[in-house]
Amino acid sequence: MEHTKQVNDDMVKVSFDLKETGWKWKEEKMWAIPVNSNGEFRLDNIPLLVYGVSQGDIFLAELAEDGFFHFKSVIKRGGHSTVRVHSKTDPIDLNIIRTYLDALNKFGCNYEGNGSTLYAIDISAENDLSKIIGFLKEIEAKGVWEYEEGYIHKADN
Repeated sequence: MEHTKQVNDDMVKVSFDLKETGWKWKEEKMWAIPVNSNGEFRLDNIPLLVYGVSQGDIFLAELAEDGFFHFKSVIKRGGHSTVRVHSKTDPIDLNIIRTYLDALNKFGCNYEGNGSTLYAIDISAENDLSKIIGFLKEIEAKGVWEYEEGYIHKADN
């Protein structure tokens, strides 16, 4: 591919529109793996800001004039769920946040974040979704963070 700014080995950067989400940013760019030459990709990131998609989802995207592929729609779900936590401690206590994020790693979850106030958590289909959400809400009740759902996978999706 010619557009080296968004290509890394076999992956490409795909732009996801955030205009209708309420975030102050207009887009989130994430890595995806081309599935075929028909514009189908598999998401290889945990969405930090985007709603309605999760890691492993297969989706359609089109190459735009800006040199980036732009997300169009989900074709097939990968079985993952994405939730977010926003730190509520003032001042932000990263040691407390990391303690709970490390506990999520022990549950088998992965996470990405901005390093201080916002983290997106990937919950694979193999994880006990209700147990993990219960844990997240328990920590929310302690005033550590605010929990929100980016996309929750249901078995019939």
